[in-house]
Amino acid sequence: MLGVSTAQTKASKPAKNTPQPAPPIFDISLSDDSDLGSMSWAQDWPDPSHGNCNGDGNLYVWSWPPGLGMAAFTPKGIVTFQVGQMADIPSPYAHGGFISPSAVFIGVDGIRNPEQHDEPLEDAEGHKMILRKTTGERRRYIARFDKDGTYKGAITLDLPFYVSTFATFESGTMVAQGLDGSKLPRIALLDSNGQLIRYLQLDKDISAGLEVPAKELKYSGLSADAGSIVLTSEFTLSDGKILFLRSLASTTVYEIQESGEVRAVKVKAPDGYDVDGLIATDRNWLIRFRKPNPTVAWSDARHALFEVDPKTGALLREYRGSAPDMSVSCFFNNEFWVLRNRDGKLTVARGVADLHRGK
Repeated sequence: MLGVSTAQTKASKPAKNTPQPAPPIFDISLSDDSDLGSMSWAQDWPDPSHGNCNGDGNLYVWSWPPGLGMAAFTPKGIVTFQVGQMADIPSPYAHGGFISPSAVFIGVDGIRNPEQHDEPLEDAEGHKMILRKTTGERRRYIARFDKDGTYKGAITLDLPFYVSTFATFESGTMVAQGLDGSKLPRIALLDSNGQLIRYLQLDKDISAGLEVPAKELKYSGLSADAGSIVLTSEFTLSDGKILFLRSLASTTVYEIQESGEVRAVKVKAPDGYDVDGLIATDRNWLIRFRKPNPTVAWSDARHALFEVDPKTGALLREYRGSAPDMSVSCFFNNEFWVLRNRDGKLTVARGVADLHRGK
């Protein structure tokens, strides 16, 4: 079995306008990992698109219904990171998180001094109903857990922008992004207490503008406003640095160092494909691409998985697998990790890639 080679080679510089050969294709073969157990998943719940992992031997997935927190498949069984453990956050609702090498961080919305109000409503057919609303002072928090599920407390964010997604360096320094009060996208470096250090300058990013974009922006064959694009923007840890991507809206990956220094890399996406997401790995970048098809449902778009050169953005290898196993969660120690739904139970599969032998 050939497997995936880790050798690095230097190639001569190609002549200008010379067509580049297609990257070699590798087929992914997977088998269930029974050592990590299973997690019940109701048939009417939507399948999670993929899990999160970073080489610690666990695979993390968001719980359902939304707002509860996360759970992890581990060699010691299922470990939870739930809002029910957050006694110091009033009315917690979890969304947005980050897995570092040493801890699990979850973004949480809380409501101080919550009050519930019943509001009578009437639908178009005259049916009366009651809508229960909770009001109060809404705050944003970042909760921290040890990897064994022990809750370590939370920091309260008091920033000039709402934090949609964030990431942490091992020192505790963070990078966060979201919209400010005027709906302008912001991305910033924060200290370990969540205090603003400074805004980051990302060349040609929507956060570099001085005003909210007047027109909707391209978004995987469609269009979307800046706020929608901010909600789907993501951070991924890579070799001690943090990668940032405006998923489906940009082909540029920003590599952010703890000092705040930023390097931009233009990814050379396959023709017709958008950059869908970054996948955690201990090798070159692993990127999921999406090819929109306006004539079919959003979920019916084509997807592709490529290894990408972190220095140049060039495609190095293509990886193929059988549906639904193309939704890879991570790639560590030459193994792919995938989340599966089998008869109402989530399980983990792992495997390797071999050189494609077909036509």
